[in-house]
Amino acid sequence: MSNHSSAPSRRWSVILASAIATLALSTSNTHAAPANSPQWIVELDTSSADVSVADAQQGVFQWYQNRGLSNPEAKAGPLSIGNSFSALTMPSAGGEEALASLANVANVRSVAPTVEWEIFGTQANAPAGLDRLDGTLDGTFNFPDNAQGAGVDVFVIDSGVDINHQDFGGRAQTQDFTQSGNRDDNGHGSHVSGTIAGATSGIAKQANLFGFKVFDASGRGSNAIILQALQETSRQVQQRGNPAVVNMSLGGPRSGGDGATQRAIEALVQQGVAVVVAAGNESQDACNVSPAFIPSAITVGAIDPRNDQLANFSNVGRCVDISAPGVQIPSVRANSQNGVANLSGTSMASPHVAGVMAALMSTGLSADAARQQMLQAAEQGAIGGNLRGTANVLLAFGNGAAGGGNGNGAGKKAVGKKAAQPGQGAGGAKQGAKKQAAGGAGKKRAAGGAKKGAKRGAKKQAGGKRVGGAKKGASKAGAQKQVANPIQAA
Repeated sequence: MSNHSSAPSRRWSVILASAIATLALSTSNTHAAPANSPQWIVELDTSSADVSVADAQQGVFQWYQNRGLSNPEAKAGPLSIGNSFSALTMPSAGGEEALASLANVANVRSVAPTVEWEIFGTQANAPAGLDRLDGTLDGTFNFPDNAQGAGVDVFVIDSGVDINHQDFGGRAQTQDFTQSGNRDDNGHGSHVSGTIAGATSGIAKQANLFGFKVFDASGRGSNAIILQALQETSRQVQQRGNPAVVNMSLGGPRSGGDGATQRAIEALVQQGVAVVVAAGNESQDACNVSPAFIPSAITVGAIDPRNDQLANFSNVGRCVDISAPGVQIPSVRANSQNGVANLSGTSMASPHVAGVMAALMSTGLSADAARQQMLQAAEQGAIGGNLRGTANVLLAFGNGAAGGGNGNGAGKKAVGKKAAQPGQGAGGAKQGAKKQAAGGAGKKRAAGGAKKGAKRGAKKQAGGKRVGGAKKGASKAGAQKQVANPIQAA
């Protein structure tokens, strides 16, 4: 989530559903369909042992045939993420009545028209960022030599990545899901990727980068495309067998249909993937934002690294797990070979956390263990400003970073977000623990006894505007509490 500008509409086709037209269907899994919606996303329910994906698909195809669509199989787009999420993209077949009808077909979990999401960018000036992570603002980033992301795959669901930029050193590849070509015409994804794994601007300097392009030059894309990218991530993780991290610097208002989004992300987490998301730039409760509310995702707020004040655009509240630098962050400028751009937003904070997760996982830690280690090593109480219920937990990483130490630090409590839910793997409630060194992520700085956890009392606050926003959707009865709609990038 970056680029603070006027609030544009968001796109992303979420598996939401349409509003029910009759009282008898009032507990159905649908919500109102936007006019002229070209596609629906039909989430399948294969939780019963005697129901296969093929069985569930056949019920959907039969419904379409009964409504006069010949050969519906040829028009279907299967989606599968991990072992627990299956869906179909299908042509729109009518309005609310049709949505409600399909939602009641056996083994259909939810139905929703596609919804638009988009990303934002920001202005520039004044570098900072990595320098803050090692505990001091002295112009250097002292990173641990044995934790640089080697052997870890990082999937950036965004606007693509400029694979020719020298900061990536041949470690980046891109895949287009928008049919607009592999070029990162927006630049958001390349900037985010640089913070994660750039040789100069990044944390996990040896990680493998996969820039999955789901937003075009305008920063717009559909939820169906994002789900396709998550499906490809799942496939690559299974095929390559490497530790993996996903960064999603995007989001939007939470709605009743976000249960499907949550289940898709949980399916990845159950594969052992760390999923990191931006909290959003609307200065509101992050629990009202998707995917920021999802417990199994690591949700990241933004601070100004020049004074450790919470950025005044950053979303807040108990759903924010950790905060990281997100104001005036220098990173890769797309399509420039060696250019640098300075951007602000929780879009810029999220990749700091994704980079640290990749670095920790390169030492052999699982996603769960890396998450706990990161929270245990974080600076407690260092963030100034009006936190409004946000955990005062600031990302720290590198030799000399607060919370790293040599294993002798006092136990600080990693407070946090969302209560664990069954089957969510890494997404549980946070626990306090004694500091530990993780893969060299916390040795004392050799040259000068740098101060750990230096707190800054500066009064300045970061400027910025909004960031996330998803449009309408819905999910099956009893799913998520419904809020507004739009979705954007963080």
